[in-house]
Amino acid sequence: MRNIIFLISCFFISNLHGQNSDCNTALLISDTIYQQIIPPFGYGKVKELVQPKKYDFTSFKSEKNSEWFILKQTEKVSLTLSIIPINVNDDYDFMIFDASEIGFCDSIKVANKIKPLRSNISRNDKAVNSITGLRTSNDTSFVGIGLGNSFCRPIIMEAGKSYILVICCDRNPQKGFTLKLNYEKVKSNDAATDSLLARIEAESKKSRNKLQFFFADKETKQKIEADAVVRTNLIDTGYVISGFSAYNIALKSQTDLMAVASGFMIEKRNYSLTEDSLSIIDTIFLRKITVDAYLEIIPFYFEGNTNKLLPKSKPALLSLLLFLQKNPNVQIEIQGHANGPKRKNVREFRKLSENRAEAIKKYLTFEGISKKRLAIEGYGNAMMLFPDPQTEEESELNRRVEIKIISIE
Repeated sequence: MRNIIFLISCFFISNLHGQNSDCNTALLISDTIYQQIIPPFGYGKVKELVQPKKYDFTSFKSEKNSEWFILKQTEKVSLTLSIIPINVNDDYDFMIFDASEIGFCDSIKVANKIKPLRSNISRNDKAVNSITGLRTSNDTSFVGIGLGNSFCRPIIMEAGKSYILVICCDRNPQKGFTLKLNYEKVKSNDAATDSLLARIEAESKKSRNKLQFFFADKETKQKIEADAVVRTNLIDTGYVISGFSAYNIALKSQTDLMAVASGFMIEKRNYSLTEDSLSIIDTIFLRKITVDAYLEIIPFYFEGNTNKLLPKSKPALLSLLLFLQKNPNVQIEIQGHANGPKRKNVREFRKLSENRAEAIKKYLTFEGISKKRLAIEGYGNAMMLFPDPQTEEESELNRRVEIKIISIE
């Protein structure tokens, strides 16, 4: 009899545990308080939030220990919420999506290309009892992995539209959580007034969009000082900011950033400004330098069939120069490549790729880097990233130079 009771209990816990662990089984929250006593475990039947190769800092790296909820209101409201861990050591994160389009769950499974409206993946802050959520006192839309604000700004929910809230815990949680929701009615229902408010908010965003980022050691999680090479859609030749462990810069529609610090590999990030972004906060973790590793930098760009560097190669040149200046014992191999789809790797391709590597070397030696630290190699078209390029961008990326660490002594 005891065994039967035990099995029934296990079955009950198992069902309760995974009842809303997938998008298509998300639980509709009709009250303002929901308590999850049993901690979430696993990711349901389908692992839906899978990162693409190019990491998007606004999303979970991987779906773990997840619970999915549907939020819906009959009136236009401003949503704030709190996710309160029962155990202060548990680090819960969240993402919120506009799920009003038909087939939302299918599209998020297939491509994971749907951007969240809000996400907070920061480390739990015990000073606020590890609570996270949406608060009116914050104007941040997204907070990335690491140190950062525990809260994002509210969401305006349109009447009748569905929104998906996903709560995850990267490490197995010890206990569950309490979800508290607050809906504040948006006073104006007049179309002209709403339109005016929307225009005022849009103008406000132009001056308030900002990117705040910190640098930290990936192993110790301690903050470190670093330089940052920044490229935007307006300044594609890049600029350098240096000397600190934290920065605030204006966020443009596309912002590329490369972090450079003594003793560490270069770390690259790309940030996209969504329509409702006001602020993005991110922690950039840097890895220690290791032999045979490749530097992750914005590409060098060359004119077709030449070794002439294009002006938009400047950010890559700046970051590589800074890296070698900050790490005087490092030696590198500059590896050139050519674009030659459906053609044999003839001598002309190999020579062209070698000349491209030589162009990088000449720039570095002109800036004071010793030739003894710089080896070159030309691979021709033997290792194209896109063997059959379909766009000019893919052809450009085949005409590349890669940087390999060959010594750190």
